[in-house]
Amino acid sequence: MIIEILVVAKENLLEKGMNIHEVANQAGHASAQTTMLYINARKPIKENNPSAH
Repeated sequence: MIIEILVVAKENLLEKGMNIHEVANQAGHASAQTTMLYINARKPIKENNPSAH
């Protein structure tokens, strides 16, 4: 649950125009690839579950 909240927060930063590297840095990830993995892992849930929006 907490992980999902953090991922949503990072998605919001990206949607507002923050650079993926800045978001990764704020998340404490060593690589932007890690941040992208978390965000991409959540997309199918968001697309298939309208209540997750």
